[in-house]
Amino acid sequence: MTQPQILVTGASGTVGSALLAQLAQLGIPARAGVRTLPAVPTSDLITYVHFDFGDPVLMDAAMQGIRTLFLLTPNAADAVAYAQAAVQAARQAGIAHIVRLSAYSTPDEMHNPHRIIDALLAESGIPFTVLQPGPFMQNFVFAFGPTIRAQSALYEPLMDARVSYIDARDIARTAAVILSDPSAHAGATYVLTGPEALSDYDIASILTDVTGRPIQYVPISDDAARASLTGIGLPEPVVESVIGLYGLMRAGKRSHVTTHIEHITGQPATSFAVFARDYASAFTS
Repeated sequence: MTQPQILVTGASGTVGSALLAQLAQLGIPARAGVRTLPAVPTSDLITYVHFDFGDPVLMDAAMQGIRTLFLLTPNAADAVAYAQAAVQAARQAGIAHIVRLSAYSTPDEMHNPHRIIDALLAESGIPFTVLQPGPFMQNFVFAFGPTIRAQSALYEPLMDARVSYIDARDIARTAAVILSDPSAHAGATYVLTGPEALSDYDIASILTDVTGRPIQYVPISDDAARASLTGIGLPEPVVESVIGLYGLMRAGKRSHVTTHIEHITGQPATSFAVFARDYASAFTS
C-alpha cells in the first residue's frame, strides 16, 4: 500500500469516520488518528494510529511523513489549546497543508472558540483550508432520537427559528475532494450548509411523513435544555456552549444557505427529507 500522506484527526467521530470511508472509496490512503485502535480495520487503505491532542509524543509520531492534516478538534473546554498544540506539531513535522473542520460563526462572535482557532490557523504560515458547517442533521439521531422514538416528540428551545442543518456525510464528501487536491483550495474558507433552512416544526412534519406516526415539536426553555444536557453528563462549558448556540439560532444567525457543497463535489447538498429517509430506523421505536 502507498504510504499515507493524509492524517485525519477525530477519525472515530461522525465526520471523521465518514471521511475515512470517502477517502477509501476514492482510493486515497490515509492515516487515522484515534484514541483506541479498532479491532478490525475498516479498509486496507486506512492505517490507524494512536492520537491524543494532550500527548505531544503521540501527535509527533502520528504526523511523521504526513503532507496534509485534516484537523478536527474535540468539542471540549481545551479546544483552543489542543488546536495550538496540533498546529505547532504540524509546523515541526513539515506538514504542507491543513484542512480544518471548524463551524460557522458570524463576525460579532469574537469569542467563539472556532473563530479563535481559525484565526490561529490563518496566522500559522501553513497553507490551509477552513470548512465551516452549520449544525448537523445527525444531531436529530444521536441527541434527539431517544425522545423521538419513545415519545414521538422533539424538544428544543428554538421556537420557530429556521436553521440550515447539514448532513455530516456531505461535510465528509466535501473534505475528501479538497484533501485529494488541497492546493486548489489554499486560503479558502467554505461555509457549508444544507439546501434549505427549516424550523423544528418543519422537521417534525418531515419525521411524521417518514415514520408514519405523528411527531410533535415541543418548544422548551433554555433552563430545561440546560438541565437535560447536564443530565446526560456533558461538562458545564460544553452545556453553556450549546445553550449559547441556541440563542444564536433563535436570532437567525444559522439560517443562511450556501451552495459550496455542490460547487466542490458536483452533487447538491442532502435535504433533510432524504436524510430522514436514510436514517428512518433511528426514528422508529
